Amino acid sequence: MKHGKAVLAGVILVSICIVMASLLVLIRKPFFLRRSGAVIERLSGYRVEMEHISLAPVLRVGITGLSITRPKDGAVAFVSSQTDIESGFAKAIKGEVEKIILTEPKLLIRLGGKKDSRTDLSFIKKLPPVDLLAIKRGEFRLLFASSPYEMVIKDINLDVEGFSPKRGGRAALRGVFNIVNREDPQDKAQGFCRGEFNLRRLFPAPAGRGFLEATIESGTYKAAAVKNGSFALKVKFEGERIIFTEAGLSSGPIDLRKGDYRSGVKGVRVTTDLTYETQSGKIHARRFKGEIRGLGAFEGSAKGTLKNDFPWQAVVEARNIDFTVLFSLLGPLIQKSPSDEWSVQGKGTVKAELEGTMSGPMPGAKGKATLQLKKGGFASRDGTKAGQGIEGIIAVRFSLPSSNERKKDINASLSLSSGEYLWGKYYKDFGKVRAKASSIVDLVVTGDHRVDFSGTADLFNTGEYLYRGSIDKERWGLSLGLKGISNKDVFSVLLSEYLNEIYPSLKGTEIGGSLNAEINSGGKGSEFTVTGFVDTRNTFVRVPEKSLTIDQVDMSLPLDLSYPSTSRDAPDTPREKKAKTGRIGIKTIRKGTMELSDLEIPLAVSENALWLADSVDVPFFGGYVKILRYKVTNLPSPSRKFYVTAGLQNIDLGSLMRELTGLEFPGTMEARFPMITYQDDKWTTGGKTSVKIFGGEVGISNFYAQQIFSASRKIGGDIDFRDINLGSITETIKIGKITGIVEGSLKALEIEYGQPSRFILEITSVKKRGVQQKVSVDAIENISILGTGSGGVGMILKSGLNRFFKEYPYSRIGILCTLENDNFHVRGTIREGNTEYLIRRGLFRGIDIINRDPNNTISFRDMQERISRVFHEREKGQTPQVGVN
Repeated sequence: MKHGKAVLAGVILVSICIVMASLLVLIRKPFFLRRSGAVIERLSGYRVEMEHISLAPVLRVGITGLSITRPKDGAVAFVSSQTDIESGFAKAIKGEVEKIILTEPKLLIRLGGKKDSRTDLSFIKKLPPVDLLAIKRGEFRLLFASSPYEMVIKDINLDVEGFSPKRGGRAALRGVFNIVNREDPQDKAQGFCRGEFNLRRLFPAPAGRGFLEATIESGTYKAAAVKNGSFALKVKFEGERIIFTEAGLSSGPIDLRKGDYRSGVKGVRVTTDLTYETQSGKIHARRFKGEIRGLGAFEGSAKGTLKNDFPWQAVVEARNIDFTVLFSLLGPLIQKSPSDEWSVQGKGTVKAELEGTMSGPMPGAKGKATLQLKKGGFASRDGTKAGQGIEGIIAVRFSLPSSNERKKDINASLSLSSGEYLWGKYYKDFGKVRAKASSIVDLVVTGDHRVDFSGTADLFNTGEYLYRGSIDKERWGLSLGLKGISNKDVFSVLLSEYLNEIYPSLKGTEIGGSLNAEINSGGKGSEFTVTGFVDTRNTFVRVPEKSLTIDQVDMSLPLDLSYPSTSRDAPDTPREKKAKTGRIGIKTIRKGTMELSDLEIPLAVSENALWLADSVDVPFFGGYVKILRYKVTNLPSPSRKFYVTAGLQNIDLGSLMRELTGLEFPGTMEARFPMITYQDDKWTTGGKTSVKIFGGEVGISNFYAQQIFSASRKIGGDIDFRDINLGSITETIKIGKITGIVEGSLKALEIEYGQPSRFILEITSVKKRGVQQKVSVDAIENISILGTGSGGVGMILKSGLNRFFKEYPYSRIGILCTLENDNFHVRGTIREGNTEYLIRRGLFRGIDIINRDPNNTISFRDMQERISRVFHEREKGQTPQVGVN
């Protein structure tokens, strides 16, 4: 029996030797390699190709040019230049391998290709147990079909000991990695990694523990560059759970750049723990926390499911964010030029609750975030605009699908409760205001980069504010609705303190009434249009320091503006067919003792123009002002024009001048203003303005006035007068009595900084039947002072027999005064022989005023002193001045 078993064993051994010898011959043949590869591809879906294979008698296999690919989708590709497999006879009988050495292997895995392609690595289950798997100078390449990024790990040295799909094994890994962007080579990262894993089981579920570390030597992504970054994690495999007990990410300095601007972050640190359930696909980070050095710390939690639509949720809180540091980092990236530089201060806390999906029919994110701002502030580089002590809350709810074709919904609310603000000359401390400023806005962002928004605002309980609009790549639109706005509250909160500080004469000003408006605007680039209306009801203005009261103003004003303007500019060609009508009604205007009442002003508006729809009569000091035409054109432009045509009729000159100057001018006044134009801060007249006064008529032509509200104002023009009754003038201006009629002109008049700088004044008497020509002794004395600087003639006329004459007749008056470059010159225009007269005596008696020094020239300051001597008694040593304003 024993002999038979020995013979049977010998036969089996001889048979095995014969089979092995036959295989040794077959596997060297190309025909066998091709046929066996075809069989493997049909059975597994993988194509296996070899250039050469060798077998040693002790079951050593050497394969040159081994490649394993999946032709169906190219998701997996493996190439090894040299593969050495060694196993003893006993191991081989059990289907085990003692040693596999892969020299310069390359593995390519492509993720996210066609819908029916999956990266199936289940073939690992079919691998035989290996006592030692060694990879020398390997390379691993991971590609993503939906992303231009790829990860490459080179110079891989991997040792796997005691590998088995059931028992796991021990592995140690080292390598150098590169992450590159195939579309933008500037986006890249490079570094090295290492790891060790000890698995007690691999299939059906892994069990064991290990760690992985990666160091980023340098990396760039768009506007950011980082150095000395690191990633480390410790992991435990517990059957159906993979637990990352410690996971940390840190970096050295991060440089941010945009063009020539640069800023930087000192460093970033993030740590977390993570649990992944392999069967359900759930992943949960119970807590993660991090810090951006100098900026602030944050923490939170997150969870999700890596299946189906990949739903996820996260909660994040960042405390004590330093906005000074944050803006110093981001400011250079958003500012256009150094002149736009701003500084920001304050701290804040951000809380966010987020959720979303990463795939499926509606991928994206939604949630809410809240920012609580404390002691915030800002300042412009030149210090003209600033704010500090700002407290507020910003809350945002949003829905952001990842597809650009779907709309993104955002709801935000803003509430500010305090703060001091400086904007140019405007300053306001809102900490003294009990009410808050708040707003709620809804935004919708569509795939074509269009933003639609609408909302409401509450500005310190002053009324109801509504707005809506849209913005896209080319155009914008905004509609603003104001309802029940309290003029009193708006003025009290926003303007009262500012006006009291800048204009003390407006201290104690009160404004009342209500305002309603609907304003619609839109534009493209620098072009825009504005339409709508503004209504006020029961508005009043009271300025105690100015003794000014305006009561019961009701206004309805349509809007029709556009820029650049396309309407015609002539004052007499309004486009009346397109005009919209409005009105201004004023119950009372009271200034001191002057009062106007029951004003009704009809208006028309069309294409950047506003004009009177009809003439307006304004009662004024016993007569009235008749405004025949008033028009403003090109309203939105800095070069807008104003046109006025008006007249005065039956104005009580005495009452008017008494109110304005305190002087008594008896009689009435009439005037005609043919055309007054204002443009570029300059008033001019067209035609001739006529004023009837002192029994005659004064004509004003070529009039202009520039910057009339500035100290450097300039006024000029030409004036002529005729039939002026000297008796009426000298009864008002107490320089002595002169009777008669005069005419003349004041040419090339220029007044700068409130003082005459140039003029030519000529006065000539005119004989008129029934009008006496006489001059009093006081007048002669004052004229002498003005002409010569001496009043000695008065002493002569008041002594001897002359003292019995109070006035003298004259036959002619002829005076020419010029001012140029502060040189004042007085000449007489009556010449007889070599004598020059200012006033010529009557035929039988009288007195001559002779210009003894025709070439006399004095400074205008001296002339002012002479005028002052005429009108005022001065203390010795004083230098009086008279200003023209």
